[in-house]
Amino acid sequence: MDKERIKSAFEIAMERVAGMPTLTAEELARQRELEYAPRGEAIAERYLRNALREADLELELRRYENEERQIVRKALLEALCGAIGLEDADRSIRAIAGIQRLAAAVDLEDAKRESESLFAEFTMETEKRSAALMERERGRLEALGIAGSAVKPNLQAARHLDPELRSGCAMKLEELKQRLQKQAGVLDRVRYPA
Repeated sequence: MDKERIKSAFEIAMERVAGMPTLTAEELARQRELEYAPRGEAIAERYLRNALREADLELELRRYENEERQIVRKALLEALCGAIGLEDADRSIRAIAGIQRLAAAVDLEDAKRESESLFAEFTMETEKRSAALMERERGRLEALGIAGSAVKPNLQAARHLDPELRSGCAMKLEELKQRLQKQAGVLDRVRYPA
């Protein structure tokens, strides 16, 4: 009768756990990374959407301790570096300000000035090329007999017509981002397959 004893759910679970292989230190580190890195990315996204102030970044990091804080911090910095792009200068400048706040020991003012100059150069050159394209399109439409003050050429594709401008600025921006990552102490985080 004693051998027919019914096991509790806890006992069954403990037997299953005992039969599972133990994780290596590398696998445990990978699990922690998979768990905590998205938290840093989420903090960055909230900050970039203006849901957090610069000072809130440090407060958010204080929620975590030791290794978890380092994982969250690294993911946060990487997400901020990744947010720097030519499409949205304001978002990029905000990202750089966040990086500077988190890497307080590092002076990033030169990088900030360089990025602002690069965004201004890109915007000015894009507007100049768009104006030239607008004139060419008006000339083309007039040649077809379409003219008048109400005629405005559609230049939606104009941003994509100048790949050399975008690629030149993108290369400079990529160099700046790599310098920022190095100065802020962000090393490439190992991405593990899900």
